[in-house]
Amino acid sequence: MEKPDGMVIQGLGRPKEQGRLTATNGQSHGDHRVAMSIAIGGLTALKETRVNDADCIETSFPDFYGKLLALLTASR
Repeated sequence: MEKPDGMVIQGLGRPKEQGRLTATNGQSHGDHRVAMSIAIGGLTALKETRVNDADCIETSFPDFYGKLLALLTASR
């Protein structure tokens, strides 16, 4: 749902394995926001998710993957 200052994304509300991404080979089309969104979404996928053209992330968040890895490591 679009909001004046953002959006609301509703989850699938299904049991753990149902409705999850299986895997994807996502194309960012050079958009850092799309690339980061695919990477975050891929964290819930059952199998490997790849982000094509992910170098664009460096333009807005140079240490994105480092910070993401730190968060994932800290949550274990």
